[in-house]
Amino acid sequence: MVDKTQKSILACYKLSDYPVQDWVTQIWNSTTNKDYRDLLSTCDPIKAILTHFSNEELKEYTIEDVHTVMRSEAAKHDFISLSLLLWTVYQRENAIGPSIFTEYVEDTRKPLVKGYLPETDLDCLSTKNEYLQNIILKNYEKDGEPFYQKSQLLPMLTFLDQALMREDLTEDEKAFKSLMQARLFYLKDLSLNSSVVHLKDSSLNLFQDYIALVRKQCDEGKTECQ
Repeated sequence: MVDKTQKSILACYKLSDYPVQDWVTQIWNSTTNKDYRDLLSTCDPIKAILTHFSNEELKEYTIEDVHTVMRSEAAKHDFISLSLLLWTVYQRENAIGPSIFTEYVEDTRKPLVKGYLPETDLDCLSTKNEYLQNIILKNYEKDGEPFYQKSQLLPMLTFLDQALMREDLTEDEKAFKSLMQARLFYLKDLSLNSSVVHLKDSSLNLFQDYIALVRKQCDEGKTECQ
């Protein structure tokens, strides 16, 4: 007999509720910085972005070109897996504390300066591409806010932004998309020096959208809810 465990209306916060790609699980389960870094740089979606923007023949491009490449790559992968991966990577570097750069600090005995890309092989995710970094920074900077200037791994934040624009999603994925967008808007609002009303409003509206979608699934009997 199947054990029908009731799901909370906020069940999306439990990562264990979602089947994800093996590369996400491996990265989450890595126990050392080296393993974490190596797995990130070789997993399919991030490897594709790194390879594309490390192409020396690719001299110039616009932010629209960057967005197009990232949206195209995002469409090739499981939506929930990629969203969780990019969210985890960005949060781990900027909120929990630098992990990829920890070995750089230990090896060089130099402090890590936010916004600065050290010349080291450990810096695999930024691609050491200053042109890419600068056009992304220019796109994000609003009203002189220092948040993005101090932010590590801007290409991963951009990738997440573009991945969350995907439209060809199932009902469960649409609910998850609303949740992830709400969290991202909330993160940005908290990080800016001056509170931005439209970010707060967007976050609240998206949380409401998420709850409404889950309630609809409950009403239709697609899931059991507490």
